[in-house]
Amino acid sequence: MPVLIQEMTFEPEHRFYDEAIHFCSVWLAESAVSRLVNATEAGQAMHAALTSIKAGTEFNFTGPAATPNWVEYGTMTLSNNDCPMFVCVQNCTPIFDFLCSRTETRPTICFSLNEYLPGEIDAQVDMPLVAVSQRDLHPRLNEKVCQLIIASAFETNHRALVSEFGRFNPANRPVWPVEMQFFRHLRHGCFHGNNFNIMGTGIDPARPPAWRSMVMPSDDAINGHRVIGTDGFFPDCLSLPFLFDMSEELDGFL
Repeated sequence: MPVLIQEMTFEPEHRFYDEAIHFCSVWLAESAVSRLVNATEAGQAMHAALTSIKAGTEFNFTGPAATPNWVEYGTMTLSNNDCPMFVCVQNCTPIFDFLCSRTETRPTICFSLNEYLPGEIDAQVDMPLVAVSQRDLHPRLNEKVCQLIIASAFETNHRALVSEFGRFNPANRPVWPVEMQFFRHLRHGCFHGNNFNIMGTGIDPARPPAWRSMVMPSDDAINGHRVIGTDGFFPDCLSLPFLFDMSEELDGFL
């Protein structure tokens, strides 16, 4: 079974609450549409089967095996192919109701960061959760939204970061926390075609930008690579815990 790493919460007054609710809206909207389509296809298949039975003809079932197993938007699991970590957003019904304007109450977003044990991700271990995997959605749409969310989250705090540590350049780089360097390089890549092109500021291999277990080792190792997405450096399914951690870091000195 997967291992729980940390449980986190975005309250409405959280620094990055708006970014978090926008992120959830994309996953919920796409999963809702895909489930509507699947349910429609299932209904069409059932109708075709009944028609064949009445007509006494053979029916070859090629549609979905069952209607979607999704009850009141309970738990939404966000995952990327080949990423050992995934996020579970709990109790999505209040989020869905808020996004649909059924209520004006801004919901608390409760989620957890989890990790597969070695070998589990390849074995596709069944989880006791309703899962929405990115491989069922539109990855490029998710990536674009995450680029905008992460980059704008950095920009809203850029002036405060410059005031605290100075402009980001080789002279000031030693005083910038490695987490904020990581945040800054993500932002730069997001606003430059979702590709890393680190020039001038550079990466110090002796003190590389890092977030949790993710490290940007050097300019040469990362330049030219995609920033966010299923085939990128940063899996977009980890956007919520990333923004949560960045807020914790910012609260420490702003």
